[in-house]
Formats: sequence, structure tokens, C-alpha cells
Amino acid sequence: ALGWPRFEGAIEGVLPGLKVRNGTLTMDGAFTAKAFDGDMRLDNLRLTGMFSSLPRLEADLVIRRIDLEQLTRTFNFGSIMGRVDLDIANFKMLRWRPYTFDAVLRTAENDEKPHKISQKAVNMITDLGGLQGALSRSFMKFIDTFRYDRLELSCKLRRNVCHMDGVKAAPRQEDGEQGYYIVKGKWLPNLNIVGYQNRVDWNQLVAGVKEAIANNQEIGVDVGVIAAPEARE
Repeated sequence: ALGWPRFEGAIEGVLPGLKVRNGTLTMDGAFTAKAFDGDMRLDNLRLTGMFSSLPRLEADLVIRRIDLEQLTRTFNFGSIMGRVDLDIANFKMLRWRPYTFDAVLRTAENDEKPHKISQKAVNMITDLGGLQGALSRSFMKFIDTFRYDRLELSCKLRRNVCHMDGVKAAPRQEDGEQGYYIVKGKWLPNLNIVGYQNRVDWNQLVAGVKEAIANNQEIGVDVGVIAAPEARE
């Protein structure tokens, strides 16, 4: 009915003390829900001017132990196995468009699930800016799935610019360029996905992600794939 993708599984939740007064929506407590085999908590929800031309939404979102395999299957992103946590603090929207937030997506601690990423998912991530680095597509075509240690990607949105970071700093390139690990590889063949762009236009990023999912085309975030030295050997 809403034109959204068809999600797998079920969602259930509780809305405590939901109130609407003079066009302002608030809750007495936190909205809690379960989806993708994980837990969600929405705190400090406040929606003002909901019937005006300038609706403003504020909230803090905490998501724990979401099953990435269910999530990536929903969006035809390829397959990524493992559980992740997501924290979005200081989230603010104006006219239903975000303009401020601090978001971090990372592998959940003590995750019991195997950490695997498919070649299609690698291609989708690297197509955020084109494949770069020492690992060629000719090598990748012989391997369908890679193991990873952990993944992490953060975005601090300010004035329509997403300030991005990852697991940790990657080794500096010969040209002096400093990147950050988005996916840190594990075992052989050792596959690392490294981001090189720290400032990204938010509107371009959102449009590009939608286009990449729909058409698997390249968009403007500089990301690369590299192999560890032992994997290249």
C-alpha cells in the first residue's frame, strides 16, 4: 500500500502514552518494536507542526542485533550474514527530510552468527564509487562468498554533508591517501572494503543508494576493495 519493499518476517511494538496536542505528537515512554529478529527502541520522540507545511521530527533510535541476512535479502542487496547494532542519536527531520543525526552501524558484540558476505554484496558496496585496489574482478569471479571479521560505518550528518568513518584507519596508500575499513576481512582469501571519502553530499548518497539497489550502477562515494598481502600472494 505504501510502495515499500516487501519485508520478510513480522514487526510488533508498543506505543506508550501517545499524545497529540495542538499539532504536537509526543510519547510518555519509548516506542519498542521487534523486526528482522532484533530489537528497536525509539526514545525522545517529538513531532511538531504535524499538520503544517513545516513538520519537525526529533528522536533517538537504538537497534540491537538485527539479522543482516534477513535485511539484505529484503533489499536484493546480495547476502551479508551476521548481526549488527545501529545507533542514531540527535535525529532531526524537517519536512520529512533528515538534516541532523549521528549514526553508527557496527557488528554486534559476541555475535554467534557466521560473518559472510557474498560477491554481489561486495559489488554493491564497492559500486558506491567504483572498484579500486589490488583485488581484481577477475579474481573475485572465482569466489562467491568471503568471510569478514567485522563491519562498521558511521555518518554524522551536518548541513547536508555526511561525515563518514569506519572500523579503523586503513594503511596509508602510496599516494598518501588515508582510508578507513568498512568491512575488515578474515581468513583467506582476505577481503577488505575500504572507504576513502570522508565527506559525502547526503542527497547524492541517498539517490545513489536507491539507484544502486535498483540498477546496480555506480554512484559517487569513493570506496575500494583491497586484498591483504597474504591473499595476493
